[in-house]
Amino acid sequence: MHAIPAAFACVVVLACSGCASEGFEVSAHTQSVAYRGHIDPSLILRAVPASTAILPGQTQTTYGGLASHVDATFLLSFNAAAPGHTVLTPGESIARMNAAGVARDWQALAYTYGQTGVMDQERLTKIGAALGVRHVVVPTLGYIVTNAEQQVQPFGITIAVTTWVSVYASLQVWHVERGTIEWSSTASCSVAIEAAAAAGYPIHQALRKCWDQMLTDLLENRRGSVMHVRMSMEAMQESLGTDAASPRPAPPDAAPR
Repeated sequence: MHAIPAAFACVVVLACSGCASEGFEVSAHTQSVAYRGHIDPSLILRAVPASTAILPGQTQTTYGGLASHVDATFLLSFNAAAPGHTVLTPGESIARMNAAGVARDWQALAYTYGQTGVMDQERLTKIGAALGVRHVVVPTLGYIVTNAEQQVQPFGITIAVTTWVSVYASLQVWHVERGTIEWSSTASCSVAIEAAAAAGYPIHQALRKCWDQMLTDLLENRRGSVMHVRMSMEAMQESLGTDAASPRPAPPDAAPR
């Protein structure tokens, strides 16, 4: 099992107690650190041309198939938290790395980062030059545990299913030229889903809430946050819907890429 960068472990524990029927119970706690003083989000999120890139989502080898899931959920949260941003998306980052012939360097860098939590400065600088940016954002999925419990009435009739998931995730901002961590966040989140048929995607919901909280810390220069809500199935689906899926508008003075 690969080591998870300690500064970026985000825990999502889905507990089933006290959850209202046909609804969700969500709680989250984050701790965030700016290693080189306050980061002005506008300088890294809305620079023209782009000065920041989101790197492809990281996962343990066990969850390699969920890398695209990390990309999708993080991008939804990022677009919602920073509308109008000029940051390169994971897809754009991959395209630029392939065009510049540094995809193998990225694969090697991602592997060692997953093992040690450290990015080799030589490779990081090379990749940053290929992307044309000064900062990279690295979302990471660490670990997942899922379970479900059925509530059975007499005669063996199942009337409800409570689904819970534990997710460990992380988020870092690196400066590619200095090879330094500029900002990092840890979080713990709990989500419980109780419904007649455990509908929805609890991993998706858990990840979205983790990214949302950590990004809020980054954008508002917070050292931590606490959130606890109960909501209906409809409210949760709306909050995780297409509100952030629309393409981001380009700034009026942005030059075509």
